[in-house]
Amino acid sequence: MRLYWVSFLLFLLSSPAAAQFSASPMTLEVEPSGRGAVVTVTNSKTTPLTLEVSVVSRALDPDGEERVEDASDEFLVFPPQALVQPGAQQNIRVRYVGPDAGPDVGYYSLILTDTAARRPSDSDASGVALRLQYRLGLSVSASDTQPRVSVESTRQPDGRIRVSARNDGTRHAILKRGTWFLVDSGGERIPFKTLNFLGFSLLEPGSSREFVIEPEELPASDPAAKVVVEF
Repeated sequence: MRLYWVSFLLFLLSSPAAAQFSASPMTLEVEPSGRGAVVTVTNSKTTPLTLEVSVVSRALDPDGEERVEDASDEFLVFPPQALVQPGAQQNIRVRYVGPDAGPDVGYYSLILTDTAARRPSDSDASGVALRLQYRLGLSVSASDTQPRVSVESTRQPDGRIRVSARNDGTRHAILKRGTWFLVDSGGERIPFKTLNFLGFSLLEPGSSREFVIEPEELPASDPAAKVVVEF
Protein backbone atom coordinates (compact mmCIF):
# COMPACT_ATOMS: atom_id res chain seq x y z
CA MET A 1 0.00 0.00 0.00
CA ARG A 2 1.29 3.44 -0.93
CA LEU A 3 1.68 5.76 2.08
CA TYR A 4 0.80 9.46 1.94
CA TRP A 5 1.79 12.08 4.51
CA VAL A 6 -0.69 14.61 5.84
CA SER A 7 0.44 17.25 8.36
CA PHE A 8 -2.04 18.95 10.68
CA LEU A 9 -1.63 21.93 13.01
CA LEU A 10 -2.50 20.60 16.42
CA PHE A 11 -4.46 23.65 17.50
CA LEU A 12 -6.90 22.92 14.67
CA LEU A 13 -7.54 19.33 15.68
CA SER A 14 -10.27 18.22 18.05
CA SER A 15 -9.51 14.49 17.99
CA PRO A 16 -7.66 12.67 20.81
CA ALA A 17 -4.57 12.64 18.59
CA ALA A 18 -4.29 16.39 19.06
CA ALA A 19 -3.47 15.85 22.74
CA GLN A 20 -0.64 13.40 22.06
CA PHE A 21 1.94 16.11 22.70
CA SER A 22 1.76 19.72 23.81
CA ALA A 23 3.99 22.78 23.86
CA SER A 24 4.17 25.73 26.24
CA PRO A 25 4.22 28.67 25.81
CA MET A 26 2.48 29.03 22.45
CA THR A 27 4.13 32.39 21.69
CA LEU A 28 7.83 33.17 22.16
CA GLU A 29 9.67 36.48 22.53
CA VAL A 30 13.35 36.61 21.53
CA GLU A 31 15.67 39.63 21.45
CA PRO A 32 17.94 40.29 18.43
CA SER A 33 20.99 39.84 20.66
CA GLY A 34 21.16 38.19 24.03
CA ARG A 35 17.96 36.84 25.52
CA GLY A 36 16.50 33.72 23.96
CA ALA A 37 13.44 31.66 24.84
CA VAL A 38 12.56 28.18 26.05
CA VAL A 39 9.59 26.07 24.99
CA THR A 40 8.64 22.92 26.93
CA VAL A 41 7.28 19.92 25.01
CA THR A 42 5.30 17.28 26.89
CA ASN A 43 4.78 13.80 25.45
CA SER A 44 1.34 12.49 26.45
CA LYS A 45 1.57 9.48 24.17
CA THR A 46 2.22 5.93 25.29
CA THR A 47 5.05 5.67 22.77
CA PRO A 48 8.22 7.78 22.31
CA LEU A 49 7.84 11.12 20.55
CA THR A 50 10.27 11.69 17.68
CA LEU A 51 10.53 15.47 17.62
CA GLU A 52 12.01 17.70 14.92
CA VAL A 53 12.29 21.51 15.23
CA SER A 54 12.47 24.02 12.39
CA VAL A 55 11.84 27.76 11.88
CA VAL A 56 10.18 29.70 9.06
CA SER A 57 9.94 33.46 8.56
CA ARG A 58 6.53 35.01 7.93
CA ALA A 59 6.07 38.30 6.12
CA LEU A 60 3.80 40.09 3.67
CA ASP A 61 4.81 40.59 0.05
CA PRO A 62 3.95 43.82 -1.86
CA ASP A 63 0.60 42.30 -2.90
CA GLY A 64 -0.40 41.64 0.70
CA GLU A 65 0.04 37.87 0.46
CA GLU A 66 1.81 35.92 3.18
CA ARG A 67 5.35 34.86 2.28
CA VAL A 68 6.84 31.91 4.20
CA GLU A 69 10.53 30.98 3.90
CA ASP A 70 12.83 28.61 5.73
CA ALA A 71 14.78 30.50 8.40
CA SER A 72 16.34 27.72 10.45
CA ASP A 73 19.84 29.08 9.79
CA GLU A 74 18.91 32.34 11.57
CA PHE A 75 18.38 30.57 14.89
CA LEU A 76 20.32 28.40 17.28
CA VAL A 77 17.86 25.70 18.33
CA PHE A 78 18.90 23.12 20.91
CA PRO A 79 18.20 20.34 20.53
CA PRO A 80 17.01 20.47 16.90
CA GLN A 81 15.85 16.86 17.25
CA ALA A 82 14.84 14.89 20.30
CA LEU A 83 13.40 11.57 21.38
CA VAL A 84 10.94 12.26 24.21
CA GLN A 85 9.85 9.26 26.23
CA PRO A 86 6.19 8.70 27.19
CA GLY A 87 5.14 11.06 29.98
CA ALA A 88 8.43 13.00 29.79
CA GLN A 89 9.20 16.62 28.94
CA GLN A 90 11.86 18.21 26.75
CA ASN A 91 13.00 21.85 26.89
CA ILE A 92 13.84 23.43 23.52
CA ARG A 93 16.06 26.52 23.67
CA VAL A 94 15.82 29.10 20.89
CA ARG A 95 18.17 32.03 20.23
CA TYR A 96 18.41 34.40 17.27
CA VAL A 97 21.82 34.37 15.52
CA GLY A 98 20.82 35.92 12.19
CA PRO A 99 21.96 39.21 10.62
CA ASP A 100 21.56 42.52 12.39
CA ALA A 101 18.26 43.90 11.11
CA GLY A 102 17.65 46.65 13.67
CA PRO A 103 15.51 46.58 16.82
CA ASP A 104 12.57 44.82 15.13
CA VAL A 105 13.79 41.81 13.15
CA GLY A 106 10.44 40.23 12.38
CA TYR A 107 7.96 37.46 12.96
CA TYR A 108 8.56 33.71 12.63
CA SER A 109 7.00 30.35 13.37
CA LEU A 110 8.77 27.69 15.41
CA ILE A 111 7.57 24.36 14.02
CA LEU A 112 7.50 21.26 16.22
CA THR A 113 6.86 18.10 14.23
CA ASP A 114 6.22 14.56 15.40
CA THR A 115 8.06 12.80 12.58
CA ALA A 116 6.77 9.35 13.51
CA ALA A 117 3.80 8.55 11.27
CA ARG A 118 0.59 7.24 12.71
CA ARG A 119 0.20 4.56 10.09
CA PRO A 120 -3.22 3.48 8.82
CA SER A 121 -4.72 0.23 10.06
CA ASP A 122 -4.99 -2.81 7.83
CA SER A 123 -8.68 -2.03 7.32
CA ASP A 124 -7.95 1.52 6.17
CA ALA A 125 -7.54 1.56 2.41
CA SER A 126 -6.80 5.29 2.19
CA GLY A 127 -3.09 4.85 2.83
CA VAL A 128 -2.97 8.16 4.71
CA ALA A 129 -0.58 8.62 7.62
CA LEU A 130 -0.90 11.55 10.02
CA ARG A 131 2.08 13.64 11.06
CA LEU A 132 1.21 16.00 13.91
CA GLN A 133 2.64 19.48 14.15
CA TYR A 134 2.63 22.60 16.30
CA ARG A 135 3.40 26.08 14.92
CA LEU A 136 4.36 28.53 17.66
CA GLY A 137 4.53 32.29 17.16
CA LEU A 138 8.10 33.59 17.45
CA SER A 139 8.81 37.34 17.58
CA VAL A 140 12.33 38.78 17.38
CA SER A 141 12.36 42.35 18.72
CA ALA A 142 14.27 44.47 21.23
CA SER A 143 12.59 44.74 24.64
CA ASP A 144 12.09 48.50 24.34
CA THR A 145 10.06 48.34 21.11
CA GLN A 146 6.27 48.59 21.02
CA PRO A 147 3.58 48.50 18.34
CA ARG A 148 1.26 51.51 18.05
CA VAL A 149 -1.77 50.58 15.97
CA SER A 150 -4.54 52.92 14.89
CA VAL A 151 -7.61 52.02 12.85
CA GLU A 152 -10.15 53.93 10.78
CA SER A 153 -13.38 52.33 9.66
CA THR A 154 -15.96 53.26 7.05
CA ARG A 155 -19.39 51.71 6.58
CA GLN A 156 -20.04 50.66 2.98
CA PRO A 157 -23.47 50.91 1.26
CA ASP A 158 -23.74 47.11 1.27
CA GLY A 159 -23.38 46.98 5.08
CA ARG A 160 -19.77 45.91 5.15
CA ILE A 161 -17.12 47.87 7.07
CA ARG A 162 -13.82 48.73 5.43
CA VAL A 163 -11.03 49.05 7.98
CA SER A 164 -7.62 50.67 7.50
CA ALA A 165 -5.01 49.77 10.13
CA ARG A 166 -1.64 51.47 10.53
CA ASN A 167 1.30 50.66 12.81
CA ASP A 168 3.28 53.78 13.80
CA GLY A 169 5.22 51.96 16.51
CA THR A 170 8.72 50.51 16.59
CA ARG A 171 7.67 46.85 16.69
CA HIS A 172 5.60 44.61 14.44
CA ALA A 173 2.04 43.99 15.58
CA ILE A 174 0.08 40.75 15.44
CA LEU A 175 -3.40 42.17 14.99
CA LYS A 176 -5.16 39.09 16.37
CA ARG A 177 -3.45 39.69 19.72
CA GLY A 178 -5.32 42.96 20.10
CA THR A 179 -8.82 43.29 21.56
CA TRP A 180 -11.23 44.39 18.84
CA PHE A 181 -14.48 46.23 19.57
CA LEU A 182 -17.38 47.73 17.70
CA VAL A 183 -18.33 51.02 19.37
CA ASP A 184 -21.97 51.87 18.70
CA SER A 185 -23.56 55.32 18.50
CA GLY A 186 -24.27 55.24 22.24
CA GLY A 187 -20.61 54.58 23.11
CA GLU A 188 -21.08 50.93 24.07
CA ARG A 189 -18.05 48.75 23.30
CA ILE A 190 -19.12 45.40 21.87
CA PRO A 191 -16.30 42.83 21.46
CA PHE A 192 -15.95 40.84 18.25
CA LYS A 193 -16.69 37.14 18.70
CA THR A 194 -14.23 36.07 15.99
CA LEU A 195 -11.35 37.74 14.16
CA ASN A 196 -11.39 35.65 10.99
CA PHE A 197 -11.61 38.83 8.92
CA LEU A 198 -7.99 39.65 9.81
CA GLY A 199 -6.46 36.68 7.98
CA PHE A 200 -2.67 36.68 8.44
CA SER A 201 -2.56 39.55 10.90
CA LEU A 202 1.05 40.79 10.76
CA LEU A 203 1.47 44.58 10.59
CA GLU A 204 5.07 45.74 10.37
CA PRO A 205 6.31 49.13 11.69
CA GLY A 206 5.42 51.99 9.37
CA SER A 207 3.03 49.88 7.31
CA SER A 208 -0.72 49.90 6.68
CA ARG A 209 -3.30 47.28 5.76
CA GLU A 210 -6.90 47.36 4.65
CA PHE A 211 -9.49 44.66 5.13
CA VAL A 212 -13.26 44.28 4.98
CA ILE A 213 -15.58 43.00 7.68
CA GLU A 214 -18.71 41.29 6.36
CA PRO A 215 -22.07 42.15 7.99
CA GLU A 216 -22.40 38.65 9.49
CA GLU A 217 -19.06 39.09 11.27
CA LEU A 218 -20.17 42.26 13.06
CA PRO A 219 -21.27 41.89 16.70
CA ALA A 220 -23.94 44.62 16.25
CA SER A 221 -25.87 46.17 13.36
CA ASP A 222 -25.67 49.87 14.31
CA PRO A 223 -24.87 51.65 11.00
CA ALA A 224 -23.01 54.40 12.90
CA ALA A 225 -20.71 52.01 14.77
CA LYS A 226 -16.93 52.29 14.48
CA VAL A 227 -14.17 49.69 14.85
CA VAL A 228 -11.49 50.16 17.52
CA VAL A 229 -8.60 47.98 18.75
CA GLU A 230 -6.56 47.94 21.94
CA PHE A 231 -3.20 46.29 22.63
